[in-house]
Amino acid sequence: MPGCIITIDAMGTQTAIASQILNAKADYVLALKGNHPILYGQVKNWFEQQLSQGFTGIIHSYDKRVEKGHHRTEKRQI
Repeated sequence: MPGCIITIDAMGTQTAIASQILNAKADYVLALKGNHPILYGQVKNWFEQQLSQGFTGIIHSYDKRVEKGHHRTEKRQI
């Protein structure tokens, strides 16, 4: 469905699944684990560099929420 954001575990990194999501004009968040050390390192370095530069020139949004309930506090940064 266009405009949706799909979150999926490592299974979603299969090319066919990612293609289906893109063909539906949706976006996705895929899991990246440390068992792919080269790619993991590249992504980690990219985010560290962009974070140190305040994501200048990168279109992005940021949201922080703190919710309390059921005897716990949940903090989310997106």
